Amino acid sequence: MDRDWADAHLINGALDVHRDNPAFGYRFIADELKDQGLATGENQVQRP
Repeated sequence: MDRDWADAHLINGALDVHRDNPAFGYRFIADELKDQGLATGENQVQRP
């Protein structure tokens, strides 16, 4: 359950970043999420 909750926050954050900068990929999104305080890595952001 905790992982589902964390994934939901990650997905929402990634969608927000992507909406603001749609030309950038998963590496940029991962960096932006880290700047926002969400602990994540590039592989987790890239995961389908």
